[in-house]
Amino acid sequence: MRAVGHTSPGFGSRETTANPIRGLGRVPADGRLTVSFSNPKAQRIPEHPLGCLAPEKLAAAVAKLRAQAPVRLSASGHGLSAELPAHSTGTAVLAVPAVTGWSCRVDGGPSRAPRTFGGLIAVPLGSGASRLDCSYRPPGLLPGLAASGGAVLALAAVAVTCGVRGRRGRGQGRSRDRYRNWDRAPRWGGD
Repeated sequence: MRAVGHTSPGFGSRETTANPIRGLGRVPADGRLTVSFSNPKAQRIPEHPLGCLAPEKLAAAVAKLRAQAPVRLSASGHGLSAELPAHSTGTAVLAVPAVTGWSCRVDGGPSRAPRTFGGLIAVPLGSGASRLDCSYRPPGLLPGLAASGGAVLALAAVAVTCGVRGRRGRGQGRSRDRYRNWDRAPRWGGD
């Protein structure tokens, strides 16, 4: 790609991952910019290959986003918490895949499944929030733990029952067998 005296080579057929964003220069005062693409092989040009960036507008947008950013963030093994600027509104979008199992609370309110925004967790903040808490519990965890606990209890009951029966059987069986088969027992000696 060539524009305003700058050349930017392209790599591969996956323009979004193989080719980084590159500056081609400033747009001339007349607002017209000519860009040419050349390659000895067939090439794939994305739908929107060019974009214009106003550095001042970008800086202002970044400053606005930073002013709305959480005051404090914390993460644990299965949860995220954010202390927000007072009276935050709109929707908080977390850079976490929106999969089943997440639940979120705003200002200690009821837990609710979050919405999604571009495949990420999105939580409406309502009329003015100051705290967001989200936690993850794998689907089926509680029923799975209950079934596992029940199986362990059943196994323990079987083990205890077999152990008690085994002890009774060994102790009583020996004395009974000794007397029950007395007449058939081989005898040594005179008769």
